[in-house]
Amino acid sequence: MQKTLIISLCVCIVATFLAGCITSGQSESKLSAKELAIKKCEELCKEALAQGRDLSDGPCLSTGNPKWDIEGWVCDIAHSPRIPEIDNLKENQCPEWGVSAHSFVEFTPECEFIRAYEG
Repeated sequence: MQKTLIISLCVCIVATFLAGCITSGQSESKLSAKELAIKKCEELCKEALAQGRDLSDGPCLSTGNPKWDIEGWVCDIAHSPRIPEIDNLKENQCPEWGVSAHSFVEFTPECEFIRAYEG
């Protein structure tokens, strides 16, 4: 009786573990476009910092980046608090903004989330 109970308990534990693994692999596909854009933008930002890149000039991290595959969205670095006379200038924004992209995610040069706008 104890042996059967132990085997049943082990089977339940393994099944629960496997269900969690399968679910976590699908979680990214369940994110909204906005949630996915925030997640990927943060990843690009942290990757750039890890590579020693200086983000203080507010680069657009999505332009030309093969890892950015979220249509209609851009990933931009901006000041926090924002400096409108700098951050709102067209030349300081992603070139796709207002053309092929109408939604954006902004992070600080230290990879802190500022905002996401879904247009």
